[in-house]
Amino acid sequence: MRVCECTAIIRVAVSLIFCTALPILPAFSSTVTELMNSGNGVNVYYVNPNAGSDSSGSGTRSSPWKTICKAINSGSSGPSGWTIVLQPGTYSARNQLGQAGCSTDPNSGQLLVSLLGHGGISGAPLTITGTTAFGINGAKIVGALYLAVNYTNVLNLEITDPTSAKNAINIGSNGETNGSTGQHITIRHNYIHDVNRTCGSGNGDGGMGVGTASDASNGIIDSNILNNFGVNGGCPGQAGTGPLGVYVSGYKFQVINNLISNAQGGIQFNHNVCDELAADNTVIHNYIYGILVAGWDGNTALTQCESGDNYTAIVGNFVAKNGYGCGIQYGSAGAQGGIIFWGIGANSTHDSIAYNYLASNWAAEGASGCTNSPGTANNIITAGNGYSSPDGNPDNFKGCGPPSCANSINANTNLSSTSINGLVQNFQNSVVPAVNPALGGTANFTPLISGPLHNIVNRLKYCPGTPGVASPCGPTVDIVATSRPSTSSIGAYEQ
Repeated sequence: MRVCECTAIIRVAVSLIFCTALPILPAFSSTVTELMNSGNGVNVYYVNPNAGSDSSGSGTRSSPWKTICKAINSGSSGPSGWTIVLQPGTYSARNQLGQAGCSTDPNSGQLLVSLLGHGGISGAPLTITGTTAFGINGAKIVGALYLAVNYTNVLNLEITDPTSAKNAINIGSNGETNGSTGQHITIRHNYIHDVNRTCGSGNGDGGMGVGTASDASNGIIDSNILNNFGVNGGCPGQAGTGPLGVYVSGYKFQVINNLISNAQGGIQFNHNVCDELAADNTVIHNYIYGILVAGWDGNTALTQCESGDNYTAIVGNFVAKNGYGCGIQYGSAGAQGGIIFWGIGANSTHDSIAYNYLASNWAAEGASGCTNSPGTANNIITAGNGYSSPDGNPDNFKGCGPPSCANSINANTNLSSTSINGLVQNFQNSVVPAVNPALGGTANFTPLISGPLHNIVNRLKYCPGTPGVASPCGPTVDIVATSRPSTSSIGAYEQ
C-alpha cells in the first residue's frame, strides 16, 4: 500500500499539503493530521540540518533553523502550543551543536538533546515532529532526546545510536520531588532502533528505546517500532539484562500498539507500578522476556498510587519467541519467558491479564528448565516474594476475574501455542515490517483472518476499573490507524 509523503506548509491559520506516493506502512494519516492540527493559536517552527541556518534563519519553512536546540531556545508557545517540524535529514553531533541544550554523549560522542525547561503546559503542548511516519526517508536523529519537561509530544522520527548507553528517549528526571517533569508525554509513530549495540566503556544496562524516571506519569507510548537494544548475553562483567525496548518506572502509563523486538526485554514496568496499561503490543524475540511487571518501591509521596502494584492491565498483546537467551533470568531466583509478574506485592487484586496470546516462548524459573528449542512453556509466570494472585494460584493466573474484578466474566482468556504457524501473515524474529522497504524488513504481523489472533479481544470485560485507565482498556485504532472494533484482534495490527 501507499500513503502520501507530505510536505506541509503550515502557518498559524492555514495549512496546505502536497503529496507524492511513497511505499511505506499501510495507509494512515498521522503525520498529516498531527501537522494540520497546528492551527490557530499554535506557533510553528522549522529545522533543516542541511539547508538551515541558526544565524540567518528565521525558523520559517522557507528559512529554517539548522539545529533542534535553536528552535527550542528561540521558539515560543502560542496560546494553544507550539510545534517544531524537523525536515528530512540526519540530526547528529556533526551538525547540531552550538546551542544550549545540545551536547555530545560522552560515551558515544553523538548528539544529546535536553529539553529541560522548554516543554508545554496543559492545553498548550510542545510537539516535535518529523514529516513522515516513523521517520522513513525523513528526520533521523543519531543520538538521544531527554524530556525533562511536561506536555510534550515526540512524533514521526527515526532515532538510533549503536554506541550509546543513553536511552534513545528518556522521560522525566530521577531525583525530583513527586514528578515535577515527565508528565503527560506522548511518544508516537517513531522508529527507534540499534541502541547500545557494542561493548564499550560505560554501556552497562542503559541504552533503552524509551525509558522513564520513577516519578514520571500519565504518558502514552503508542504505535512505535522498536528493534535491537543491547548486546545479547551482555558484555564482560554485565548480566545482559538491562537494555529494554520500553522501560516504565513511573505510573499511569499507556504502552499500546508498539512493535518491539530484539531487546533484552520487550516491555518492563518497575518501581512505581500502578494504573499501568500494556495493550495490543506485538512483542517478538526478546532475549529474556516479553512483558515484565516487577516490584514497587513503596514511594508514599505518590498519593495517586495504591500500596503496591494494582489496577494494571496487560491486555491483547501478542508475545512470541521471547526468553530465548536460556540461562539468563530476571532477578536472583530467576524468571524468564513471555509475560512475568515478579514480586509485585499482595495488593494487586485488581490487575487484569487477559486476551494475550503467548506463542513459542522459552520459560523457566531458576537456573533449570529452559532448553534452546522452540518454547513450550507459555503460561503467565509469577515469581518473587509477596505475590498473590486473585484466584490464589499464581501458576494459573489467567486474568482478573470476579469477584476481584467485577467487570470480568471469564478469567481464562489468555491463549497459547508452541508454534507461531498460522498466526500472522509473515512471522520473523524482527518487527521491522516488509511493507517498509526503506527499513529493509521482511515481517508482516497482520493477523490471519482464519487464525486465533483475529477478532477475539473483548475490551469491555477486562478494564481494571481505575480512573487512570479509561475504558475500553486499549486503543481504538491500531498502529496504522485502522479502527479496532469492540471485539478486536490481538497485537499491534488489526486485520
